[in-house]
Amino acid sequence: MASITDLYGKSAIEVAREILADSADRERRRQAATNYHLLHDDGADVLREAIRPLFLDAEIYKRVCSFAAFTDSQGLFARVINELARPVYSIPPTRTIDPEGDQQAFADLKRETKYDARMDLWLRFALCDGDAATCTRYVARLGQIRIDVIPAHAYSVVPHPDDPTMAAGYIMDMWVAGETTPRRCVCDDTERFVLASDGALLEAPEPHNMPRMPFVDLHNGERSGSYWNPAPSRALRAADLQCRLLNLLSLRLLKVRGFDKIVVSGDYMAMPKDQPLDEEGAIAAPDGVQVRTLGDRNDAGPYLALLDVIKRDAAANRGISRARLNQDKALASDDKGLEEARAELIRIMAPVEKEQVEVLAMVSQEHPTLRMTAAATLASIDYGELAHRVDRETQLKIRDIERKMGVRCVLDDLKEDNPEVIDDAGAWAELDRNLAAESQFIEARRALNIAKTADVANPGQDPQQNGAMGRAVRDGRMTPGAARDMARNADMPEE
Repeated sequence: MASITDLYGKSAIEVAREILADSADRERRRQAATNYHLLHDDGADVLREAIRPLFLDAEIYKRVCSFAAFTDSQGLFARVINELARPVYSIPPTRTIDPEGDQQAFADLKRETKYDARMDLWLRFALCDGDAATCTRYVARLGQIRIDVIPAHAYSVVPHPDDPTMAAGYIMDMWVAGETTPRRCVCDDTERFVLASDGALLEAPEPHNMPRMPFVDLHNGERSGSYWNPAPSRALRAADLQCRLLNLLSLRLLKVRGFDKIVVSGDYMAMPKDQPLDEEGAIAAPDGVQVRTLGDRNDAGPYLALLDVIKRDAAANRGISRARLNQDKALASDDKGLEEARAELIRIMAPVEKEQVEVLAMVSQEHPTLRMTAAATLASIDYGELAHRVDRETQLKIRDIERKMGVRCVLDDLKEDNPEVIDDAGAWAELDRNLAAESQFIEARRALNIAKTADVANPGQDPQQNGAMGRAVRDGRMTPGAARDMARNADMPEE
């Protein structure tokens, strides 16, 4: 492992400052921050900035932008990203650790770090911007390990001089309470240091005493000649902004031309001042003044029709059907495109999860109680099945066929129906609980000889009562109807 200084032949501090001052990297960060806001349904300011060239008159621009705050209801960008990411981690994967003795330590660390939730967030950030990273660290004051998921706008990299698709070092934003700008934590394979946002040195370089950097990269697709993906979500962002703009124009149109206009003719100067001229109240007009309405209404139908087309095409380009957008009846066959996208994402996530486990094992050496073998690796990972958006009866039929084919088991059903169950051990515990309760229920019915059709009005009786009443009916001392009534009251006849 080589440091930035060794690779570049000059101070790592100088290299980091050059990257932070690079205008191209600043623009990349700005674009990534835009995507981040859209992912969190916070796009009003993004829309205001995007439509500035469309409305050159300042007053008109101000009027139009007054509707921008209402356009977050669209959220196409976030919807598509979340639909793509959800099937991968909606059912937590089953991971096997090598050596086997580290399986329990990993399970404990997984709970401590909220591992599955962090992997899910990591994937969403990578789909959002094309790139994302994790930083795994032991926090002494908490006595726990944390996995920080870093979106693309919150870090820069020092590219490796021999392969620019690899990072020789990371420059991560680090926010401190009370400060309005982030500090920049720089780390490579040998040392770390901290710069202020203006490049001033705050903490001098010091060894971090780990075999490698505690960072792991995730990229949504292969790259050529650069660490960063070339705007993989640009088309989706454009579709989102189009939807927001059409929604904004529809709202403004309904306000401006959604009602008949009021026309005043005659001596309009004689009209009482400061009275509201709208459709909700009466208008006071003196003699000689006529007030009428002008039928100039217009609806937003064309805007809304175009908005629907944009949504459908943007989703279809990423394998998401109309059914997934809740615009059509849901069928299992509608998810073929999403299944293909999910398979592609699993191929991307599987190798980076392997590296993430290795980094977690490395950092766990600092943990006082939960420690994996330093050389522990991820032997295998089995991702859960895609939950098709179909009715319950169809879902059960699909499950039955898959179990007969040997591609599904009862544990898969339990984990799909119980999101709180995160691994096979929890699924077995849930199965044992269900079987014990059902067994106790069946045993109680058998002991009381209760028929399957018994209900509150006809609870049945125990075997002793059945036998006694049977003899009474046989010997002619009781009619079948009387026996039935006796059973209901649980009274036994005298022998």
